[in-house]
Amino acid sequence: MPSSEHTDRRHLLRSGIGALLSGILTGLAFPSPLGLEVAAFGGLVPILLLVPSARSAAHLFALAYAFGFGFHGTVNWWVSSWQAEADPYLLLAGILLWLGHPLFFVVPLAAYWFIARRFSVRAARYSMPFIWCAFEWLHSLGELGYPWLTLGHSQALTTWWIQVADIAGVWGASFLIVLANVALLEALEPLAAASARSLRHILAVLRSARVLAWLLLLLAILLLPQGYGRLRVQQLRQLPAQDTLRAVLVQPDLNPWAKWERLSPLEQIRFQQRLADSVLERFPAQLIVWNETAIPISLTLPEYGAIREGLMQWLATRRAALLSGMAELELFPTHAAPRLARSLPWDPTQAYLAYNSAILLTPEGIAGVHRKIRLTPFAERFPYAELFGELSRLVEWNVGISAWTPGAQQTPLLLALPQDTVRLGVAICLESIYPDFLRTYARQGAHAFVVISNDAWFDHTPGPLQHYAIARVRAIETRRPILRCANSGITAALLPTGEVLAKLPQYRSAALAVALPLSSAGSLYGTLVGDALPMGCGAVALTTLLAAWVRARRQTP
Repeated sequence: MPSSEHTDRRHLLRSGIGALLSGILTGLAFPSPLGLEVAAFGGLVPILLLVPSARSAAHLFALAYAFGFGFHGTVNWWVSSWQAEADPYLLLAGILLWLGHPLFFVVPLAAYWFIARRFSVRAARYSMPFIWCAFEWLHSLGELGYPWLTLGHSQALTTWWIQVADIAGVWGASFLIVLANVALLEALEPLAAASARSLRHILAVLRSARVLAWLLLLLAILLLPQGYGRLRVQQLRQLPAQDTLRAVLVQPDLNPWAKWERLSPLEQIRFQQRLADSVLERFPAQLIVWNETAIPISLTLPEYGAIREGLMQWLATRRAALLSGMAELELFPTHAAPRLARSLPWDPTQAYLAYNSAILLTPEGIAGVHRKIRLTPFAERFPYAELFGELSRLVEWNVGISAWTPGAQQTPLLLALPQDTVRLGVAICLESIYPDFLRTYARQGAHAFVVISNDAWFDHTPGPLQHYAIARVRAIETRRPILRCANSGITAALLPTGEVLAKLPQYRSAALAVALPLSSAGSLYGTLVGDALPMGCGAVALTTLLAAWVRARRQTP
Protein backbone atom coordinates (compact mmCIF):
# COMPACT_ATOMS: atom_id res chain seq x y z
CA MET A 1 0.00 0.00 0.00
CA PRO A 2 1.27 3.55 -0.70
CA SER A 3 2.44 5.49 2.33
CA SER A 4 0.38 8.40 3.69
CA GLU A 5 3.23 10.75 2.75
CA HIS A 6 3.13 9.52 -0.86
CA THR A 7 -0.66 9.93 -0.89
CA ASP A 8 -0.35 13.49 0.44
CA ARG A 9 2.17 14.40 -2.23
CA ARG A 10 -0.05 13.01 -4.94
CA HIS A 11 -3.02 14.97 -3.53
CA LEU A 12 -1.00 18.18 -3.44
CA LEU A 13 0.17 17.66 -7.01
CA ARG A 14 -3.32 16.95 -8.29
CA SER A 15 -4.83 19.92 -6.50
CA GLY A 16 -2.05 22.19 -7.80
CA ILE A 17 -2.64 21.03 -11.37
CA GLY A 18 -6.37 21.59 -10.91
CA ALA A 19 -5.77 25.15 -9.70
CA LEU A 20 -3.43 25.82 -12.62
CA LEU A 21 -5.99 24.50 -15.11
CA SER A 22 -8.68 26.64 -13.49
CA GLY A 23 -6.54 29.73 -14.11
CA ILE A 24 -5.88 28.69 -17.69
CA LEU A 25 -9.55 28.02 -18.38
CA THR A 26 -10.55 31.40 -16.94
CA GLY A 27 -7.82 33.11 -18.99
CA LEU A 28 -9.02 31.48 -22.21
CA ALA A 29 -12.26 33.46 -21.88
CA PHE A 30 -10.44 36.75 -22.56
CA PRO A 31 -10.48 38.19 -26.10
CA SER A 32 -8.46 36.08 -28.53
CA PRO A 33 -8.99 34.46 -31.92
CA LEU A 34 -10.28 31.37 -30.05
CA GLY A 35 -13.53 33.08 -29.02
CA LEU A 36 -13.99 31.13 -25.77
CA GLU A 37 -15.74 33.86 -23.76
CA VAL A 38 -18.19 31.33 -22.28
CA ALA A 39 -15.30 29.70 -20.38
CA ALA A 40 -15.47 32.57 -17.87
CA PHE A 41 -18.77 31.19 -16.55
CA GLY A 42 -17.15 27.94 -15.42
CA GLY A 43 -13.43 28.57 -15.22
CA LEU A 44 -13.50 29.41 -11.50
CA VAL A 45 -15.34 26.23 -10.49
CA PRO A 46 -12.19 24.09 -9.92
CA ILE A 47 -10.44 26.68 -7.76
CA LEU A 48 -13.64 27.34 -5.76
CA LEU A 49 -13.87 23.60 -5.14
CA LEU A 50 -10.19 23.13 -4.26
CA VAL A 51 -9.43 26.07 -1.93
CA PRO A 52 -11.63 25.02 1.03
CA SER A 53 -9.79 21.67 1.10
CA ALA A 54 -6.40 23.37 1.52
CA ARG A 55 -4.80 21.73 4.58
CA SER A 56 -2.60 24.64 5.58
CA ALA A 57 -1.74 28.23 4.74
CA ALA A 58 1.17 26.95 2.63
CA HIS A 59 -1.15 24.66 0.67
CA LEU A 60 -3.59 27.55 0.17
CA PHE A 61 -0.76 29.76 -1.09
CA ALA A 62 0.34 27.09 -3.57
CA LEU A 63 -3.20 26.69 -4.94
CA ALA A 64 -3.81 30.45 -5.21
CA TYR A 65 -0.45 31.07 -6.83
CA ALA A 66 -0.94 28.23 -9.34
CA PHE A 67 -4.32 29.69 -10.27
CA GLY A 68 -2.89 33.21 -10.68
CA PHE A 69 0.09 31.90 -12.64
CA GLY A 70 -2.16 30.10 -15.11
CA PHE A 71 -4.62 33.00 -15.31
CA HIS A 72 -2.04 35.75 -15.88
CA GLY A 73 0.05 33.63 -18.22
CA THR A 74 -2.89 32.71 -20.43
CA VAL A 75 -4.09 36.31 -20.76
CA ASN A 76 -0.85 38.32 -20.58
CA TRP A 77 1.97 36.03 -21.77
CA TRP A 78 2.66 38.50 -24.59
CA VAL A 79 3.80 41.34 -22.29
CA SER A 80 7.47 40.38 -22.76
CA SER A 81 7.00 41.08 -26.49
CA TRP A 82 9.02 38.00 -27.57
CA GLN A 83 10.17 39.76 -30.75
CA ALA A 84 13.70 39.64 -32.14
CA GLU A 85 14.25 43.33 -31.38
CA ALA A 86 12.69 43.27 -27.92
CA ASP A 87 14.58 45.24 -25.32
CA PRO A 88 16.10 42.95 -22.64
CA TYR A 89 14.38 44.99 -19.93
CA LEU A 90 11.00 44.48 -21.60
CA LEU A 91 11.60 40.73 -21.73
CA LEU A 92 12.68 40.62 -18.10
CA ALA A 93 9.85 42.90 -16.93
CA GLY A 94 7.27 40.69 -18.63
CA ILE A 95 8.69 37.58 -16.97
CA LEU A 96 8.83 39.24 -13.55
CA LEU A 97 5.25 40.43 -14.00
CA TRP A 98 4.23 36.85 -14.78
CA LEU A 99 5.96 35.67 -11.60
CA GLY A 100 4.80 38.54 -9.38
CA HIS A 101 1.26 39.25 -10.48
CA PRO A 102 -0.15 35.88 -9.29
CA LEU A 103 0.62 36.97 -5.73
CA PHE A 104 -2.30 39.42 -5.90
CA PHE A 105 -4.75 36.55 -6.45
CA VAL A 106 -3.72 35.02 -3.16
CA VAL A 107 -5.67 37.81 -1.40
CA PRO A 108 -9.27 36.97 -2.47
CA LEU A 109 -8.66 33.23 -2.32
CA ALA A 110 -7.18 33.53 1.18
CA ALA A 111 -10.31 35.43 2.30
CA TYR A 112 -12.46 32.71 0.73
CA TRP A 113 -10.47 30.00 2.54
CA PHE A 114 -10.64 31.79 5.89
CA ILE A 115 -14.44 32.15 5.72
CA ALA A 116 -14.81 28.50 4.68
CA ARG A 117 -12.77 27.37 7.69
CA ARG A 118 -14.51 29.60 10.25
CA PHE A 119 -18.09 29.36 8.97
CA SER A 120 -18.78 26.88 6.19
CA VAL A 121 -17.86 26.15 2.59
CA ARG A 122 -21.30 27.28 1.51
CA ALA A 123 -20.98 30.60 3.35
CA ALA A 124 -17.64 31.15 1.64
CA ARG A 125 -19.12 30.45 -1.77
CA TYR A 126 -21.99 32.87 -1.21
CA SER A 127 -19.51 35.57 -0.15
CA MET A 128 -17.14 34.99 -3.08
CA PRO A 129 -18.86 37.33 -5.62
CA PHE A 130 -18.55 40.14 -3.05
CA ILE A 131 -14.92 39.28 -2.23
CA TRP A 132 -13.88 39.07 -5.87
CA CYS A 133 -15.65 42.24 -6.98
CA ALA A 134 -14.07 44.23 -4.14
CA PHE A 135 -10.65 42.71 -4.88
CA GLU A 136 -10.77 43.66 -8.56
CA TRP A 137 -11.69 47.23 -7.72
CA LEU A 138 -8.92 47.55 -5.13
CA HIS A 139 -6.51 46.04 -7.65
CA SER A 140 -7.29 48.95 -10.02
CA LEU A 141 -6.15 51.62 -7.55
CA GLY A 142 -2.72 53.15 -6.99
CA GLU A 143 0.45 53.00 -9.07
CA LEU A 144 0.47 49.18 -8.90
CA GLY A 145 -3.12 49.00 -10.13
CA TYR A 146 -3.61 46.66 -13.07
CA PRO A 147 -7.27 45.90 -13.89
CA TRP A 148 -6.52 44.29 -17.27
CA LEU A 149 -7.52 40.87 -15.88
CA THR A 150 -10.86 42.09 -14.51
CA LEU A 151 -13.24 39.22 -15.26
CA GLY A 152 -15.83 41.49 -16.85
CA HIS A 153 -13.32 42.36 -19.57
CA SER A 154 -13.50 38.74 -20.74
CA GLN A 155 -16.91 39.52 -22.26
CA ALA A 156 -15.80 42.68 -24.07
CA LEU A 157 -16.49 41.21 -27.52
CA THR A 158 -19.91 39.77 -26.63
CA THR A 159 -22.00 42.56 -28.11
CA TRP A 160 -25.21 41.89 -26.15
CA TRP A 161 -24.22 40.45 -22.76
CA ILE A 162 -21.61 43.12 -21.94
CA GLN A 163 -24.17 45.92 -22.33
CA VAL A 164 -24.98 45.27 -18.67
CA ALA A 165 -21.78 47.21 -17.87
CA ASP A 166 -23.68 50.49 -18.21
CA ILE A 167 -25.49 49.69 -14.92
CA ALA A 168 -22.59 49.07 -12.52
CA GLY A 169 -19.56 49.12 -14.79
CA VAL A 170 -17.27 46.23 -15.55
CA TRP A 171 -17.47 45.44 -11.81
CA GLY A 172 -21.11 44.42 -12.22
CA ALA A 173 -20.16 42.11 -15.06
CA SER A 174 -17.46 40.52 -12.88
CA PHE A 175 -19.92 40.07 -10.02
CA LEU A 176 -22.33 38.20 -12.29
CA ILE A 177 -19.55 36.01 -13.71
CA VAL A 178 -18.38 34.91 -10.25
CA LEU A 179 -21.99 34.36 -9.16
CA ALA A 180 -22.52 32.18 -12.25
CA ASN A 181 -19.51 30.06 -11.26
CA VAL A 182 -20.93 29.65 -7.75
CA ALA A 183 -24.34 28.68 -9.17
CA LEU A 184 -22.73 26.14 -11.50
CA LEU A 185 -20.73 24.60 -8.66
CA GLU A 186 -23.75 24.46 -6.34
CA ALA A 187 -25.76 22.69 -9.07
CA LEU A 188 -22.99 20.29 -10.15
CA GLU A 189 -21.91 19.15 -6.70
CA PRO A 190 -25.06 17.18 -5.79
CA LEU A 191 -25.27 15.88 -9.35
CA ALA A 192 -21.71 14.60 -9.12
CA ALA A 193 -22.54 12.83 -5.85
CA ALA A 194 -25.66 11.26 -7.39
CA SER A 195 -23.80 10.07 -10.48
CA ALA A 196 -21.92 7.58 -8.31
CA ARG A 197 -25.19 5.85 -7.46
CA SER A 198 -27.75 5.52 -10.27
CA LEU A 199 -29.62 7.31 -13.01
CA ARG A 200 -32.70 7.42 -10.78
CA HIS A 201 -30.75 9.36 -8.16
CA ILE A 202 -29.50 11.79 -10.80
CA LEU A 203 -33.06 12.48 -11.99
CA ALA A 204 -34.21 12.92 -8.42
CA VAL A 205 -31.46 15.45 -7.74
CA LEU A 206 -32.31 17.33 -10.93
CA ARG A 207 -35.89 17.66 -9.74
CA SER A 208 -34.86 18.94 -6.33
CA ALA A 209 -35.75 22.55 -5.59
CA ARG A 210 -32.18 23.45 -4.60
CA VAL A 211 -30.55 22.27 -7.82
CA LEU A 212 -33.33 23.75 -9.96
CA ALA A 213 -32.93 27.10 -8.21
CA TRP A 214 -29.20 27.22 -8.91
CA LEU A 215 -29.66 26.14 -12.52
CA LEU A 216 -32.33 28.81 -13.01
CA LEU A 217 -30.00 31.43 -11.50
CA LEU A 218 -27.22 30.35 -13.86
CA LEU A 219 -29.60 30.53 -16.81
CA ALA A 220 -30.79 33.98 -15.73
CA ILE A 221 -27.20 35.28 -15.52
CA LEU A 222 -26.51 34.01 -19.02
CA LEU A 223 -29.74 35.14 -20.68
CA LEU A 224 -31.17 38.20 -18.91
CA PRO A 225 -28.17 40.45 -19.72
CA GLN A 226 -28.53 39.31 -23.35
CA GLY A 227 -32.12 40.52 -23.42
CA TYR A 228 -31.24 43.75 -21.65
CA GLY A 229 -28.37 44.33 -24.08
CA ARG A 230 -30.56 43.95 -27.16
CA LEU A 231 -33.18 46.31 -25.80
CA ARG A 232 -30.58 48.88 -24.71
CA VAL A 233 -28.74 48.83 -28.02
CA GLN A 234 -32.01 49.20 -29.93
CA GLN A 235 -32.91 52.16 -27.73
CA LEU A 236 -29.54 53.86 -28.24
CA ARG A 237 -29.62 53.32 -32.00
CA GLN A 238 -32.87 55.29 -32.16
CA LEU A 239 -31.46 58.33 -30.35
CA PRO A 240 -30.71 61.23 -32.73
CA ALA A 241 -27.10 62.35 -32.95
CA GLN A 242 -26.41 65.52 -31.02
CA ASP A 243 -23.70 66.48 -33.51
CA THR A 244 -21.08 64.87 -35.72
CA LEU A 245 -17.30 65.03 -35.44
CA ARG A 246 -15.43 64.46 -38.69
CA ALA A 247 -12.08 62.87 -37.92
CA VAL A 248 -9.16 61.13 -39.62
CA LEU A 249 -7.27 58.49 -37.64
CA VAL A 250 -3.72 57.77 -38.84
CA GLN A 251 -2.19 54.32 -38.36
CA PRO A 252 1.47 54.55 -39.50
CA ASP A 253 2.53 50.99 -38.53
CA LEU A 254 6.07 52.10 -37.66
CA ASN A 255 8.57 49.75 -36.06
CA PRO A 256 8.46 50.79 -32.37
CA TRP A 257 12.20 50.34 -31.89
CA ALA A 258 13.13 52.17 -35.11
CA LYS A 259 10.88 54.98 -33.92
CA TRP A 260 13.42 55.90 -31.25
CA GLU A 261 16.67 54.65 -32.77
CA ARG A 262 16.63 54.90 -36.57
CA LEU A 263 13.91 57.30 -37.75
CA SER A 264 14.24 61.02 -37.17
CA PRO A 265 11.28 62.88 -35.63
CA LEU A 266 10.82 64.88 -38.83
CA GLU A 267 10.67 61.71 -40.94
CA GLN A 268 7.95 60.29 -38.72
CA ILE A 269 5.93 63.51 -38.76
CA ARG A 270 6.09 63.87 -42.55
CA PHE A 271 5.15 60.23 -43.09
CA GLN A 272 2.04 60.63 -40.95
CA GLN A 273 1.17 63.87 -42.70
CA ARG A 274 1.27 62.06 -46.05
CA LEU A 275 -1.01 59.32 -44.73
CA ALA A 276 -3.48 61.90 -43.44
CA ASP A 277 -3.33 63.89 -46.69
CA SER A 278 -4.26 60.77 -48.68
CA VAL A 279 -7.68 60.93 -47.00
CA LEU A 280 -8.03 64.68 -46.34
CA GLU A 281 -8.03 65.41 -50.07
CA ARG A 282 -11.51 63.88 -50.33
CA PHE A 283 -12.69 64.07 -46.71
CA PRO A 284 -12.57 67.50 -45.04
CA ALA A 285 -11.97 66.65 -41.39
CA GLN A 286 -12.23 68.73 -38.24
CA LEU A 287 -9.79 66.59 -36.27
CA ILE A 288 -6.73 64.52 -37.20
CA VAL A 289 -5.60 61.93 -34.64
CA TRP A 290 -2.10 60.43 -34.38
CA ASN A 291 -1.08 57.65 -32.03
CA GLU A 292 0.87 57.62 -28.74
CA THR A 293 4.27 59.42 -29.01
CA ALA A 294 3.64 59.89 -32.74
CA ILE A 295 5.60 63.14 -32.28
CA PRO A 296 8.71 61.93 -30.39
CA ILE A 297 9.85 65.47 -29.51
CA SER A 298 8.49 68.20 -27.25
CA LEU A 299 6.69 70.76 -29.42
CA THR A 300 6.34 72.98 -26.35
CA LEU A 301 10.10 73.74 -26.34
CA PRO A 302 11.53 76.69 -28.30
CA GLU A 303 14.09 74.35 -29.91
CA TYR A 304 11.29 72.72 -31.90
CA GLY A 305 9.40 75.90 -32.73
CA ALA A 306 10.07 75.54 -36.47
CA ILE A 307 8.51 72.06 -36.56
CA ARG A 308 5.53 73.29 -34.54
CA GLU A 309 5.03 76.24 -36.91
CA GLY A 310 5.25 73.91 -39.91
CA LEU A 311 2.52 71.68 -38.47
CA MET A 312 0.33 74.71 -37.74
CA GLN A 313 0.67 75.88 -41.34
CA TRP A 314 -0.25 72.40 -42.58
CA LEU A 315 -3.31 72.39 -40.32
CA ALA A 316 -4.31 75.82 -41.62
CA THR A 317 -4.37 74.51 -45.18
CA ARG A 318 -6.48 71.54 -44.04
CA ARG A 319 -8.72 73.62 -41.74
CA ALA A 320 -8.36 70.99 -39.05
CA ALA A 321 -6.84 70.40 -35.60
CA LEU A 322 -4.33 67.70 -34.69
CA LEU A 323 -4.48 65.56 -31.57
CA SER A 324 -1.26 63.61 -31.28
CA GLY A 325 0.81 61.73 -28.78
CA MET A 326 4.00 63.60 -27.89
CA ALA A 327 7.12 63.11 -25.79
CA GLU A 328 7.01 66.27 -23.71
CA LEU A 329 9.80 67.82 -21.63
CA GLU A 330 9.34 70.32 -18.82
CA LEU A 331 12.52 72.32 -18.08
CA PHE A 332 13.86 73.66 -14.79
CA PRO A 333 17.04 75.47 -13.73
CA THR A 334 19.35 72.80 -12.36
CA HIS A 335 19.46 74.37 -8.89
CA ALA A 336 15.65 74.39 -8.62
CA ALA A 337 14.86 71.07 -10.31
CA PRO A 338 12.59 68.42 -8.69
CA ARG A 339 14.28 65.43 -7.08
CA LEU A 340 13.85 63.01 -10.00
CA ALA A 341 14.65 65.54 -12.75
CA ARG A 342 17.50 64.76 -15.13
CA SER A 343 20.14 66.97 -16.62
CA LEU A 344 19.38 68.20 -20.14
CA PRO A 345 21.99 66.58 -22.47
CA TRP A 346 22.60 69.70 -24.55
CA ASP A 347 22.42 72.20 -21.66
CA PRO A 348 23.77 71.09 -18.23
CA THR A 349 22.42 74.26 -16.62
CA GLN A 350 18.89 72.88 -17.07
CA ALA A 351 17.10 69.75 -15.91
CA TYR A 352 13.91 68.17 -17.19
CA LEU A 353 10.94 65.97 -16.38
CA ALA A 354 9.51 63.88 -19.22
CA TYR A 355 5.82 63.29 -19.82
CA ASN A 356 3.99 60.90 -22.10
CA SER A 357 1.58 63.52 -23.41
CA ALA A 358 -1.12 64.25 -25.94
CA ILE A 359 -1.13 67.67 -27.58
CA LEU A 360 -4.08 69.37 -29.25
CA LEU A 361 -2.61 71.62 -31.95
CA THR A 362 -4.66 74.03 -34.06
CA PRO A 363 -3.67 76.51 -36.81
CA GLU A 364 -3.56 79.14 -34.06
CA GLY A 365 -1.30 77.19 -31.69
CA ILE A 366 -1.41 74.75 -28.79
CA ALA A 367 -5.00 74.38 -27.57
CA GLY A 368 -4.26 71.96 -24.75
CA VAL A 369 -2.02 69.18 -23.44
CA HIS A 370 -2.92 66.03 -21.53
CA ARG A 371 -0.11 64.43 -19.57
CA LYS A 372 -0.55 60.73 -18.97
CA ILE A 373 -1.54 60.16 -15.35
CA ARG A 374 -1.89 56.37 -15.08
CA LEU A 375 1.56 55.21 -16.18
CA THR A 376 2.32 51.57 -16.99
CA PRO A 377 3.98 50.10 -13.88
CA PHE A 378 7.72 49.45 -14.41
CA ALA A 379 7.53 49.89 -18.22
CA GLU A 380 7.01 53.67 -18.02
CA ARG A 381 7.77 54.40 -14.40
CA PHE A 382 8.97 52.60 -11.31
CA PRO A 383 5.92 52.64 -8.99
CA TYR A 384 6.21 55.20 -6.19
CA ALA A 385 9.59 56.26 -7.56
CA GLU A 386 9.74 59.26 -5.19
CA LEU A 387 10.14 56.85 -2.28
CA PHE A 388 13.13 55.13 -3.90
CA GLY A 389 14.89 58.14 -5.43
CA GLU A 390 17.94 57.26 -7.55
CA LEU A 391 17.41 53.52 -6.95
CA SER A 392 14.40 53.60 -9.26
CA ARG A 393 16.72 54.39 -12.19
CA LEU A 394 18.40 50.99 -11.92
CA VAL A 395 15.36 49.36 -13.49
CA GLU A 396 14.51 51.44 -16.55
CA TRP A 397 13.76 50.57 -20.13
CA ASN A 398 16.48 51.45 -22.65
CA VAL A 399 14.03 52.40 -25.41
CA GLY A 400 12.82 55.98 -25.80
CA ILE A 401 12.69 58.22 -22.76
CA SER A 402 11.47 55.47 -20.39
CA ALA A 403 11.32 57.34 -17.06
CA TRP A 404 8.08 59.27 -17.47
CA THR A 405 6.54 61.54 -14.86
CA PRO A 406 2.81 61.19 -14.10
CA GLY A 407 0.58 64.08 -15.02
CA ALA A 408 -1.24 65.92 -12.25
CA GLN A 409 -4.48 67.14 -13.85
CA GLN A 410 -7.27 65.41 -15.73
CA THR A 411 -9.58 67.63 -17.75
CA PRO A 412 -11.06 67.30 -21.26
CA LEU A 413 -9.29 69.04 -24.14
CA LEU A 414 -11.50 71.60 -25.85
CA LEU A 415 -11.79 71.41 -29.64
CA ALA A 416 -13.30 74.71 -30.83
CA LEU A 417 -15.46 74.28 -33.95
CA PRO A 418 -17.39 77.00 -35.81
CA GLN A 419 -20.74 75.76 -34.48
CA ASP A 420 -19.73 74.43 -31.06
CA THR A 421 -16.92 73.27 -28.77
CA VAL A 422 -16.33 69.54 -28.46
CA ARG A 423 -14.95 68.27 -25.15
CA LEU A 424 -12.54 65.38 -25.72
CA GLY A 425 -11.51 63.03 -22.91
CA VAL A 426 -8.02 61.78 -23.84
CA ALA A 427 -6.63 58.47 -22.59
CA ILE A 428 -3.09 57.40 -23.43
CA CYS A 429 -2.54 53.65 -23.76
CA LEU A 430 -3.07 51.93 -20.39
CA GLU A 431 -5.27 54.74 -19.07
CA SER A 432 -8.11 53.19 -21.08
CA ILE A 433 -8.19 50.05 -18.90
CA TYR A 434 -9.20 52.01 -15.76
CA PRO A 435 -13.00 52.43 -15.56
CA ASP A 436 -12.85 55.38 -13.18
CA PHE A 437 -10.47 57.27 -15.47
CA LEU A 438 -12.84 57.61 -18.43
CA ARG A 439 -15.83 57.90 -16.10
CA THR A 440 -14.20 61.04 -14.66
CA TYR A 441 -14.19 62.57 -18.15
CA ALA A 442 -17.85 61.64 -18.63
CA ARG A 443 -18.74 63.41 -15.37
CA GLN A 444 -16.78 66.44 -16.63
CA GLY A 445 -19.01 66.61 -19.69
CA ALA A 446 -16.80 64.99 -22.34
CA HIS A 447 -18.67 64.42 -25.60
CA ALA A 448 -16.28 61.71 -26.82
CA PHE A 449 -13.10 59.91 -25.82
CA VAL A 450 -9.86 59.69 -27.79
CA VAL A 451 -7.66 56.71 -26.94
CA ILE A 452 -4.17 56.76 -28.41
CA SER A 453 -1.78 53.85 -28.05
CA ASN A 454 1.30 52.15 -29.42
CA ASP A 455 0.64 48.42 -29.21
CA ALA A 456 3.27 47.62 -31.85
CA TRP A 457 5.54 46.31 -29.08
CA PHE A 458 3.17 43.31 -28.96
CA ASP A 459 2.41 42.79 -32.66
CA HIS A 460 0.93 39.46 -33.78
CA THR A 461 -0.15 38.53 -30.23
CA PRO A 462 -3.60 38.83 -28.57
CA GLY A 463 -2.39 41.95 -26.72
CA PRO A 464 -3.62 44.60 -29.21
CA LEU A 465 -6.98 42.80 -29.57
CA GLN A 466 -7.46 42.70 -25.80
CA HIS A 467 -6.54 46.37 -25.44
CA TYR A 468 -8.99 47.34 -28.18
CA ALA A 469 -11.74 45.16 -26.67
CA ILE A 470 -11.32 46.81 -23.26
CA ALA A 471 -11.96 50.20 -24.91
CA ARG A 472 -15.32 48.84 -26.04
CA VAL A 473 -16.26 48.25 -22.40
CA ARG A 474 -15.33 51.86 -21.55
CA ALA A 475 -17.66 53.10 -24.32
CA ILE A 476 -20.52 50.97 -22.97
CA GLU A 477 -19.95 51.96 -19.33
CA THR A 478 -20.21 55.68 -20.05
CA ARG A 479 -22.22 55.59 -23.31
CA ARG A 480 -19.66 57.78 -25.02
CA PRO A 481 -18.19 57.24 -28.52
CA ILE A 482 -14.47 56.55 -28.80
CA LEU A 483 -11.86 57.38 -31.43
CA ARG A 484 -9.06 54.84 -30.95
CA CYS A 485 -5.77 55.39 -32.78
CA ALA A 486 -2.91 52.88 -32.46
CA ASN A 487 0.45 52.70 -34.21
CA SER A 488 -0.07 49.24 -35.72
CA GLY A 489 -3.72 48.81 -34.76
CA ILE A 490 -6.35 48.25 -33.76
CA THR A 491 -7.43 51.68 -35.00
CA ALA A 492 -11.22 52.15 -34.91
CA ALA A 493 -14.17 54.37 -34.14
CA LEU A 494 -16.57 52.94 -31.55
CA LEU A 495 -20.17 53.91 -30.88
CA PRO A 496 -21.62 54.29 -27.36
CA THR A 497 -22.99 50.75 -27.74
CA GLY A 498 -19.46 49.41 -28.19
CA GLU A 499 -20.29 48.64 -31.81
CA VAL A 500 -17.71 49.39 -34.49
CA LEU A 501 -18.43 52.36 -36.72
CA ALA A 502 -15.24 51.92 -38.77
CA LYS A 503 -11.98 50.03 -38.34
CA LEU A 504 -8.61 49.63 -40.07
CA PRO A 505 -6.92 46.27 -40.60
CA GLN A 506 -3.92 45.72 -38.34
CA TYR A 507 -0.31 46.02 -39.52
CA ARG A 508 -1.11 48.36 -42.40
CA SER A 509 -0.04 51.97 -42.96
CA ALA A 510 -3.30 53.79 -43.61
CA ALA A 511 -5.69 56.52 -42.53
CA LEU A 512 -9.32 56.10 -41.54
CA ALA A 513 -12.01 58.73 -42.19
CA VAL A 514 -14.97 58.68 -39.81
CA ALA A 515 -18.00 60.85 -39.14
CA LEU A 516 -18.48 60.16 -35.43
CA PRO A 517 -21.98 60.85 -34.07
CA LEU A 518 -21.92 62.61 -30.71
CA SER A 519 -24.81 61.42 -28.56
CA SER A 520 -26.30 62.88 -25.40
CA ALA A 521 -26.99 59.41 -23.97
CA GLY A 522 -25.76 58.67 -20.48
CA SER A 523 -25.55 55.62 -18.26
CA LEU A 524 -26.38 54.64 -14.70
CA TYR A 525 -22.73 53.78 -14.04
CA GLY A 526 -21.30 56.88 -15.69
CA THR A 527 -23.52 59.51 -14.12
CA LEU A 528 -24.95 58.09 -10.90
CA VAL A 529 -23.76 54.72 -9.54
CA GLY A 530 -20.05 54.86 -10.29
CA ASP A 531 -18.01 52.43 -8.18
CA ALA A 532 -20.71 51.98 -5.55
CA LEU A 533 -21.03 48.25 -6.28
CA PRO A 534 -17.41 47.26 -5.56
CA MET A 535 -17.36 49.58 -2.56
CA GLY A 536 -20.52 47.93 -1.23
CA CYS A 537 -19.05 44.52 -1.97
CA GLY A 538 -15.96 45.53 -0.02
CA ALA A 539 -18.12 46.42 2.96
CA VAL A 540 -19.92 43.07 2.80
CA ALA A 541 -16.65 41.15 2.40
CA LEU A 542 -14.97 43.02 5.23
CA THR A 543 -17.94 42.47 7.55
CA THR A 544 -17.92 38.75 6.77
CA LEU A 545 -14.18 38.50 7.39
CA LEU A 546 -14.49 40.36 10.68
CA ALA A 547 -17.28 38.02 11.77
CA ALA A 548 -15.11 35.04 10.83
CA TRP A 549 -12.20 36.51 12.80
CA VAL A 550 -14.37 37.09 15.87
CA ARG A 551 -15.63 33.54 15.65
CA ALA A 552 -12.07 32.26 15.38
CA ARG A 553 -11.09 34.25 18.47
CA ARG A 554 -13.99 32.83 20.46
CA GLN A 555 -13.09 29.30 19.42
CA THR A 556 -9.50 29.75 20.55
CA PRO A 557 -8.94 28.34 24.10
